[in-house]
Amino acid sequence: MDSLSSIPTFRYDYETRLERIDTGLRHHVLPVPLDISEPIHESKVKRLIVTVNGTAIRRTLSGARKDGNYIIVGQDYLKDIGIRLGDEVSVTIEADPDPDRIDLCEEFVELLKQDAEAEKKWRELTLGQQRSMAIHLNQPKKSETRIRRAVDVAEKLKDGTLITKN
Repeated sequence: MDSLSSIPTFRYDYETRLERIDTGLRHHVLPVPLDISEPIHESKVKRLIVTVNGTAIRRTLSGARKDGNYIIVGQDYLKDIGIRLGDEVSVTIEADPDPDRIDLCEEFVELLKQDAEAEKKWRELTLGQQRSMAIHLNQPKKSETRIRRAVDVAEKLKDGTLITKN
C-alpha cells in the first residue's frame, strides 16, 4: 500500500485466555475468533497493533487459516503485563498505521550511525529479516548484552554471514 490513507482501519475487541501451543516450538498465544480473523484476512492487512490488558505490541496473525488463527506473545511481554498461562485477558486488534516500522534498541541505532557499511547492509535486508534481527537485538534486558549483540550483528552483516541464501 502506497500511503497511510490506503491502509484499512478496523478495531476488534474481545476476551480470551492465554494458551500454549506446540508446533515444534512452544508458543504462548492469544486465540483469535474466526469472526475476527476472517475480516482481517480479507482486508489484506498483515501488520497489527494488538493491545492486551491495555499494553500494545506489534504483531501479525499466525496459524493456518483453516485451523484457527492466533497472536504469538513472548515471555518478556507476558511478564511486563503480568499475565500467565490460562489467564483471561482483554484484547484489541487494529491495523498497524505504520506497518513498516521496526523498533530497534538504542545500542544498535547508535552503532549503525557510526558504521556506514553495516548501515548499508542493514538497509539491504528485507523488512521481515530486519524484524527478526530486531527481536534478537531488543530482547536482552542489560545494555551490555544488547551492545554485544549489536556488534555481532553488524560484523555478520558486513562479512555476509548473517543471512544465508538458499
